[in-house]
Amino acid sequence: MTRDRTMSFANAAAEAGWATLSYDRLGTGQSAHPDGTSVVQTGYEIAQSIAISKRLREGTLSENVPSHQYVVGIGHC
Repeated sequence: MTRDRTMSFANAAAEAGWATLSYDRLGTGQSAHPDGTSVVQTGYEIAQSIAISKRLREGTLSENVPSHQYVVGIGHC
């Protein structure tokens, strides 16, 4: 793979045979925008990430998404 500024992590991962999942955290992008003081807190975000990871491993996230033995979280700000 050549280094190209237009190459995304998802594209590079796909070329390497890895699946990727991206989701809008609660309160950002196209997700719901509940109160940031009383709802969108670190504990909730951690619980949400754990629930998504669990469903990915079980294969219950979506009927179109198979189960995955390993789930690795990567984030950026």
